[in-house]
Amino acid sequence: MLGCVVSAGLCVVAETAQAEQVQPVGRAVDFTGSWQFALVNTTGEDAPQPGEHDPAWRDTRLPHDWSIGLDPVEGPHTGAGTGFLPGGLGWYRKAFTLPSRLAGKKVSIEFDGVYMDSEVYLNGVLLGRHPYGYTGFAYDLGARTDGTNVLAVKVRNQVPSSRWYSGSGIYRNVRLIVTEPTHVARHGVQVTTPDLANTVKSGYATMRVTTTAVSGTSTPAEIVSTVKDPRGRIVGRGATRTALTTEPSSAATDIRIAKPLLWSVDRPDLYTVDTEIRVHGRVVDSVSTRTGIRYFAFDPDNG
Repeated sequence: MLGCVVSAGLCVVAETAQAEQVQPVGRAVDFTGSWQFALVNTTGEDAPQPGEHDPAWRDTRLPHDWSIGLDPVEGPHTGAGTGFLPGGLGWYRKAFTLPSRLAGKKVSIEFDGVYMDSEVYLNGVLLGRHPYGYTGFAYDLGARTDGTNVLAVKVRNQVPSSRWYSGSGIYRNVRLIVTEPTHVARHGVQVTTPDLANTVKSGYATMRVTTTAVSGTSTPAEIVSTVKDPRGRIVGRGATRTALTTEPSSAATDIRIAKPLLWSVDRPDLYTVDTEIRVHGRVVDSVSTRTGIRYFAFDPDNG
């Protein structure tokens, strides 16, 4: 049990939180619990991470917005567009351990959004910087499986930085992605339906599945995509062979879907595309993508 003192209604933790023991089940692991946060200042001035036992650290869970918990202040570091709530500089940290069975796996971390400018460190080593608050990003962790890892995120929001209330901090979800070295890249499956306006008149749709993948070494692989209709029935399958390397490469396959159910507001039917990467017949990674089949057009006379 960690002791705390109550200040302004917040439990301020003066000790390092216990390391979370990560036990991955599946490809993605929720990574939103067992964080600590310290607000260093409300001006955005640069400052180092507080010490391990600094009383400013307090337990938190993501998503988290520190600005909403502050009082509105009229001054040079606030504005009407954000409700006069300050931004500033904050630090997050999380201690975790990985099981030894993950040795040799690729472990990366995905942030769906951090407002605004962030720096991410693992065990004191800078992984990268992301100077924008509205897009997600990911880093390869290369985390240890023989001890405790400490992830630290420095977040700076120098108000004013938006025309509306943005909040401050790690305000969206975070997850670990655990894969084999040969795997589908982040956002690596793209589904399109070329020439749908014409093919649907003949009673079918061509679903083109383009998969971007990567491997730790040069690897011959088969990429298999299976399409299921909104009721879960298999309605098509396609496969393509490709040679994967350390640089991401893309391969496409066309799958014919008979009597496609078109997506609409009244009937928002969605198909599921299950994409597998197979090496020597063994599935090493799989990703599911939901997609609707739809076409539309614009012209100068009818909009």
